Amino acid sequence: MKISEILNRKGRRVETIAPQATLAQANAVMTRLGIGAVVVHDLREGILGVLSERDILRSLADEGPSALDVPVTEALRSRAVTCGPSEEVRAVMESMSQRRVRHVPVLVEGELGGIVSMGDIIKQLLEEARLEVGVLRDYARSH
Repeated sequence: MKISEILNRKGRRVETIAPQATLAQANAVMTRLGIGAVVVHDLREGILGVLSERDILRSLADEGPSALDVPVTEALRSRAVTCGPSEEVRAVMESMSQRRVRHVPVLVEGELGGIVSMGDIIKQLLEEARLEVGVLRDYARSH
C-alpha cells in the first residue's frame, strides 16, 4: 500500500503557517480547525518543520505563558521528515516510529502535496487487516 492511497482517501489539504507566526497564532489555527499540527512553510525555503500541539505544550512548560509570543520556528524540535506519495505505508510508519514523529508532509514533485499522521497510517493498516480477515473468513466458509 502506498502513501498516495491514504491521501486519496483523506484528501490533500495541508494547513501551513508562516515562520514568523507566534505559537499563540498557531494554537488558534489548530484549535479552530481541530487539527494537531501545522506545517511551518516559508515561500523561499520551503518546509521548515511540523509544529504540533506537543511542541506548544513543551514550550509552555519550559518558558511559561510568554512562550505563546515567540515565533513558531523557536518551538520546532527538528527539520521535518518528509515522504513521497509512492512510498510504502509500512516503510513510512517505521521511519516515523524511529524518528519519533507523528506527522509527515508528503512532497509531490518537490512541492507540499499532503500530510499523513500516525493516526492516518494506523487507520489504513486496520482497514487492510479487516479486509484480509474478511477474505480469509469467506475462504474458510467456502471450503
